[in-house]
Amino acid sequence: MDRLDFTVVGPAVNEVSRIASMCGSAERNLLVSAELRAALREPERDALVAVGRFALRGLNRADCLYTLNPAIVDGGEAAGAYAQTLGRANSSEIRPDCIRSSALAF
Repeated sequence: MDRLDFTVVGPAVNEVSRIASMCGSAERNLLVSAELRAALREPERDALVAVGRFALRGLNRADCLYTLNPAIVDGGEAAGAYAQTLGRANSSEIRPDCIRSSALAF
């Protein structure tokens, strides 16, 4: 089996690492940056709710972080609508420069 190892470094990686580390403090399984939220289309953007503003260690600014709306996570009508929206979503519509400042941590 072929294997490829690589290392990623830089300010974007630092920011993503800091956001991911906030999942425990914010008591959320998923956090995304304001920049990633802004890059989403309206239906997907509306599925995210603000958790609060956090000073990210090593960065010179506070950032508003977002998570999935609890109504979507817990099921119900909103969850079904969101699942349909995701089915129609075209990932090429998200600007690659915004992906760098997102963090997903489960």
